[in-house]
Amino acid sequence: MRARTTLMLAMVCGTTGVVSAQEYMKVSYQASVVQAGTTNPGTSFTYDLWPGDGIRLQVNLTLLRNGTSAIGQTTTLNQPPLPNFGTIAGIGSFLYDLYGLHDATGMWYGRSVSGILSTGASTGTVSAGGSLISNIGGSQFLFPGTTANATNPIVGAFVGYWVPNSYSSRWVYFQMRPGSAAPPGQQNSEAIKYGNDPGTGDPQYAFKYLDTDFGLGLDIGIGIPAPSSLAAFGLAGWMTRRRRQPVP
Repeated sequence: MRARTTLMLAMVCGTTGVVSAQEYMKVSYQASVVQAGTTNPGTSFTYDLWPGDGIRLQVNLTLLRNGTSAIGQTTTLNQPPLPNFGTIAGIGSFLYDLYGLHDATGMWYGRSVSGILSTGASTGTVSAGGSLISNIGGSQFLFPGTTANATNPIVGAFVGYWVPNSYSSRWVYFQMRPGSAAPPGQQNSEAIKYGNDPGTGDPQYAFKYLDTDFGLGLDIGIGIPAPSSLAAFGLAGWMTRRRRQPVP
């Protein structure tokens, strides 16, 4: 019986430098206050946690090429015998570590990875007193005859709930970095449709590794009320000034 060639999970390493900047994964963050130990909304301002509060931290992934959604755009491949180009069909995989700084110890619960990336999905390993979650990730596995999920961005690629160990006044900082178990440059990928099986007509895919923009991360204030005298515009400026730069 002829072996089916519908699926080819060829991982094609992305190039570095200017060329790779054309397409990349952008990581963004959102947070909202919850009642500690639950998923119920809290009443405090997001950047002003008080005893009894926790946060819902959400991480979103957006696949971009030349500044716009990459889905449907043509890109290059560099692994024979595949063609040297294909159509970007979806977000393929991610594997990240979540770092917390400035006494980000605490309890995590309710962690989840989007069902779009359910193959090999892991909500990570919590360590360092809750200030580190290692190797959060998942991927699409495109079984013969299936089609890549083209959702972009994937909102809530990772969601977790966090309660600090201490409510002493401070700013806590969270940011994703490449997963400690990911080989260098292989922390995320895109799915590329490069052809169809000549016998069945099923789509054929390869996966290509990408550079990553991990963003500025997320600041959470604990016991730091916003100045009540500031107008909305001034408050936005105050929050912007408090935001830290990416962790090297």
